[in-house]
Amino acid sequence: MSLSPIDLLVFLIGMGFAEVVVKPLAINLFKRSFSLLPKIFDKLDPIMPESIAKMSPAELEKRIYGAIEGSAQEEGKTLSDAEKKALFNEFLKQYNPITAASKVEG
Repeated sequence: MSLSPIDLLVFLIGMGFAEVVVKPLAINLFKRSFSLLPKIFDKLDPIMPESIAKMSPAELEKRIYGAIEGSAQEEGKTLSDAEKKALFNEFLKQYNPITAASKVEG
């Protein structure tokens, strides 16, 4: 199977469109929702050590998503499921249990 010059040209134009238009739009969309991360950390840091010890993984996931949704509502933002998932994954990537443990009262 060989590519004709027209097929190659269409492919290159499509790749250029994805890089120049689609990728920046997606990055901008997720950057906007990532601005919620500090609020999410403020809500979850003090309760995460205790939550990890007492909750099942499903309950813990639900609590994190609840903090994401609550932070978005406080800021007047509506997040898509993809944005919520991206924030959830970013929270897990950045979460430091030692820092959270130092913020626990008592």
